[in-house]
Amino acid sequence: MWVAAALALLVVAGVAVALIAARPDRTQVPNVVGSSISVATQRLQNDGFEVTTVRDNSEKPRNTVIGQQPAAGSIVDAGTKVTINVSDGRAITAVPDVVGQGRRAARKSLIAAGFLVDETPAPSDTVKVDRVIAEEPSGRSQAEQGTTVQITVSTGPEQIAVADVTGKTEDDARTALEAAGFKVAVIEQNPADGRAARGSTVTIIVATEPKQIAVPDVVGRTQNTATKTLSGSGFEVGVQEVAVDTPEQDGIVQKQEPAGSADKKVDRGTTVTITVGRFDPALNPDPSVTTTTPAASTTTAPAAPGP
Repeated sequence: MWVAAALALLVVAGVAVALIAARPDRTQVPNVVGSSISVATQRLQNDGFEVTTVRDNSEKPRNTVIGQQPAAGSIVDAGTKVTINVSDGRAITAVPDVVGQGRRAARKSLIAAGFLVDETPAPSDTVKVDRVIAEEPSGRSQAEQGTTVQITVSTGPEQIAVADVTGKTEDDARTALEAAGFKVAVIEQNPADGRAARGSTVTIIVATEPKQIAVPDVVGRTQNTATKTLSGSGFEVGVQEVAVDTPEQDGIVQKQEPAGSADKKVDRGTTVTITVGRFDPALNPDPSVTTTTPAASTTTAPAAPGP
């Protein structure tokens, strides 16, 4: 008996809804999400609705409708006010000033402010290794969140070939080396001082670039940037690959061996092995699912010419 009663109520309710929908002073709200503000406003007004607009920042293009209330399909009284949420585009904010900061701190600051970051390595005689030389757009300027900020990161003094001055006189050797951009210092002389026969040979030893150098820190950089930085500093580069869980880590150096350190120095020409992330959407379509790390493969890139 209760089943029959329930069915009767459903029938009555359905008839009531139909009757309400059929009333001439009731109408259905159209769907205007995704339309431009002008198209959405015109359509709603043509259907007899009053339109009010609220603007919000979003990833959608400026002046695109991103929401509405009442929702599309609702049955409401004719002349009801429909509020449409319209995109004002991405938020405009100040670009953090990161010149002089370490590259990792600079990236963290820019990303936290809503910007993307790209790096370009460049030599500098005045800015320490791994510190930011310049940025574009410039610090404290206004830009849309999501804009890519290009930072130029120091790789230290430019590495150039040392002229061979063996057999030259001190003046000729000094002139050639200074013309190439080097400073010349005599650190040993034989005979050291005193008197010697005219025409005898006086041997000088000139300070040259040290054999051992610091390894640049390239973790977090792209494979291309890391290879250029290490090769330009005189190192061989070995590359290994490891699976990563997100597309953002694809092509990014996850670790290096030996690790980058300004305090620890190794021989010029040492092989620095970088482990580069590889994201395969076919193997890991859901970035939240962790994949098994495949066996690493290794290749070697030639070092830049030494002095």
